[in-house]
Amino acid sequence: MIRRHVEQSKELALRHQNVLQLTTSVATAEGFESAAMNFCNEAGQPRGRKPRFVGLDEGEYIKVRALSHTEKFDKKQT
Repeated sequence: MIRRHVEQSKELALRHQNVLQLTTSVATAEGFESAAMNFCNEAGQPRGRKPRFVGLDEGEYIKVRALSHTEKFDKKQT
């Protein structure tokens, strides 16, 4: 019972650490593009290798502004 409680506490602490790291990464970035890129990269870390992106609603379309682990991208990648 105590061992399970310790494991749950470790998992919770790790989740909190991930949130703080994500928040710090976004808050210390200079400008929107950098903050969006940091968000994509950090948000994808604990969840595996699936790409993450930030997009803005442009009417019928979503304009991708940042793609995880990609400094520059073109329309063929999105």
